[in-house]
Amino acid sequence: MFEGGEPILIGDFTSGSLARWETESFEGETDYRVVQTDGRKALRAQCNDSASGLVFQENIDLTKIPVLHWS
Repeated sequence: MFEGGEPILIGDFTSGSLARWETESFEGETDYRVVQTDGRKALRAQCNDSASGLVFQENIDLTKIPVLHWS
């Protein structure tokens, strides 16, 4: 978090939720799931000869929130 700002929750994968995330398919489909690995939650993408992405759309004023961080 930067000084004077509040964090914006982009995704809560630890709860297993992909709420507000949308699949953008270019060719074929990809299966996106939140899985447990090495004691931590992780996003898994599994596909076969496909091209896609997981998209989150949010308007962010970069003059007020100049740093984006995720882990």
